[in-house]
Amino acid sequence: RCEILMDVDARGMPENILTACSAPQFNASTYQAATRLQFAPPREGGRSVRLVNVVYPVTYCLNP
Repeated sequence: RCEILMDVDARGMPENILTACSAPQFNASTYQAATRLQFAPPREGGRSVRLVNVVYPVTYCLNP
């Protein structure tokens, strides 16, 4: 299990990405995946805003 800790800018793009994984070997691939994420632009009061301290969970399932 990993968590991506990030901010999301007013365009919906991740910034200031950090990863925290229970198995450290997944940090690099999780970080790479996070750089390709895109969200619907966050809105508040009808205008796009920046979100800070977003936690995005990621779970890896390995086949035996």
